[in-house]
Amino acid sequence: MVPVQQCAKLVQLDLSNNDLTGPLPVADHWRDLTTYQLSDNSFTGRLPLQLCLAAHILETLDLSRNQLTGALPNQVGVLGGLKTFLIASNRFTGTITEDLLYLPAIRHIDMSDNNFFGILPAVALGFPYGLLDIDVSNNSGITGIVPAQMGYLFALQKARFTNTSMACSGIIRPYNLLDGLW
Repeated sequence: MVPVQQCAKLVQLDLSNNDLTGPLPVADHWRDLTTYQLSDNSFTGRLPLQLCLAAHILETLDLSRNQLTGALPNQVGVLGGLKTFLIASNRFTGTITEDLLYLPAIRHIDMSDNNFFGILPAVALGFPYGLLDIDVSNNSGITGIVPAQMGYLFALQKARFTNTSMACSGIIRPYNLLDGLW
């Protein structure tokens, strides 16, 4: 049997729902990788920095429902084509950095059911204009105010902040230049 790390031309890797254990598989030569789906397993360890640096064109990263730990590497922010970032139901810790939310192509973020803490970066949450949904629920250490800048996310359909320590002071309604012309 050939280890998956030896697949030099790998474009999509989906090992979901297999009860796999150990560290996440990764290889330096996975430059063409667009999909990395390893949800619903028992992987342990950290999100490998090597994955963020090697898979520059990654679009889907789904590590939900594993046993992953540690802080997310800031280099997740170099994944400029990332559209789907799902890491729910793990044991990740640390703060959610601006680097993570400055992903221009991001559409779906689910970081729920982890151990994140700190304040969500308000400015960064006004940036991903195509964001459709974000879920940071069940991270009781996340504090602060739901960022008012989220009002600029015209495509946003769902934002979940339940079971956090966040408050809401109102979402900005962007000024419409056509208001008052008729």
